[in-house]
Amino acid sequence: MIAAGILDAGEAAERSAPLRAERGRYAAELATAGSETNVIELQPAAVKAFHHNLETLHGILSGDGDEIHADFRNLFRVFV
Repeated sequence: MIAAGILDAGEAAERSAPLRAERGRYAAELATAGSETNVIELQPAAVKAFHHNLETLHGILSGDGDEIHADFRNLFRVFV
């Protein structure tokens, strides 16, 4: 843009300062991206219980009966 005469050197320097600062912030974020983060892991028992409950719910919903069983009500309360 300077070569084309759209900006002079002062305007280019003025516009590039915030861009350089932004580049610095991104570089700092990138440097810390590989560091350890605070991640919450689900307990295997909780995952297994959820899977079991989901399978049971599927079995109940796939049934032929029109009435809502107590099993379904209790299982639904677990999910909700």
